[in-house]
Amino acid sequence: SVKRGDFYTIVCDDILNLFGFIRSEENEDVYVIINRSNYKINTYVPLRNGEHFEDLLNCEILNSVPLEKDDKFYNQDLLEYSRKLAIQLNEYSIKILKKRMEEFV
Repeated sequence: SVKRGDFYTIVCDDILNLFGFIRSEENEDVYVIINRSNYKINTYVPLRNGEHFEDLLNCEILNSVPLEKDDKFYNQDLLEYSRKLAIQLNEYSIKILKKRMEEFV
């Protein structure tokens, strides 16, 4: 749920005007990534777990990849990231991502 649960900031970039957070409730994470700029952004989002994610606004399935040794993400010292997801955000857009149930992939 985006409205309830624990809140963790995972992306905070004032130069790119990019902000993202996790809402976590009962072992379910929902990732919200917001592009506040007037240009398209390609970036990686850190993930706590899961291989397959659904973009709830665009009905798209996205596949994550393992973290690389040199990857650095916001709040990495507080949250245990295990994977990352390549995403593209159009100008002034938002993505809401949820881990997809593995049996449906």
